[in-house]
Amino acid sequence: MAYKLKMDPNDLASMTYKKYVDFCKKEVVKAAKFGETEVVILSDFEFSCKNVGTLILMGKLSGPLLKFYKKQKKERSQEKDFAKGSCVFDKDELGNPVMNIALNDGKGKPSKMLKNGKALFKKIGMTPNIFKGDMLESVKDGDLAEEEVGVIKGQVDDENDHQAMAQIIRQYKKTYGVVVAQIVPMLSNKEAATTLNSSHLELAKRLFALSSSVQNKFTEITKGGRKKHQEFHDKVVAKHDQVRKIAGAVKKILADNADIEIGVKGMEESLKKDIKTLMSELKAHDTKIREYEAAIREKVKERGLKFGKK
Repeated sequence: MAYKLKMDPNDLASMTYKKYVDFCKKEVVKAAKFGETEVVILSDFEFSCKNVGTLILMGKLSGPLLKFYKKQKKERSQEKDFAKGSCVFDKDELGNPVMNIALNDGKGKPSKMLKNGKALFKKIGMTPNIFKGDMLESVKDGDLAEEEVGVIKGQVDDENDHQAMAQIIRQYKKTYGVVVAQIVPMLSNKEAATTLNSSHLELAKRLFALSSSVQNKFTEITKGGRKKHQEFHDKVVAKHDQVRKIAGAVKKILADNADIEIGVKGMEESLKKDIKTLMSELKAHDTKIREYEAAIREKVKERGLKFGKK
């Protein structure tokens, strides 16, 4: 079940910034319980009190919220401060709540949204991570081998005999949030991608396993259970192939990085060998020169001449 906005967007015209912040504090707590939600963001919204700042509306993009976004898109084409996307709630290493917001439409700039929303995010107790691109679709290259996929699905089938659907869903949501917040941004940044390690790969593969687990368990639960979890199951199915790509992309990068490391080490060994050979040759030449010098001295001595500097 998707989260729905608890207000009429048309009421924003008479809302002060303070009143909006109070509303947003309550709204974000409710939305976070769903794990993820769609969002509409304006970086330069002017409230009735003339305060200008970032506006975030969370909820399924349909009905009044969809109409509001379409209206802003048309009326604010010159301001270029609007966008919509998806938000995944997560926690950082210290346990602080994080909003990972991927903008998939609109002209708004993440940097402006962060700057104008600094006070808002602080007041609602959220650390924002806003970027352009779909949460998962930004990863284009990568795949897991069929053999590896087969092994994972076999493990999933065994694990599902001992866990409930609700437990699998909780694990999926938590793992999905970490992958979106940490791994996906690294895959779209060449420099950051070089820091990927085996723990990132295991996490990405774990998400793929959980995606498979949700689908496997869905076929085993009761009719009532399937009705209850149908919407979540369908979302997982829609993302499944892309989740597989992410795990494959991480694996490919790690393999490429290993090749580069091996190549560098090989170059170092080759260079050391060349230097050793060169030093050996120089030493041989030095010995030969000394032999020539000794022979010349002997010849000079035989003829009664002096050898050396004046």
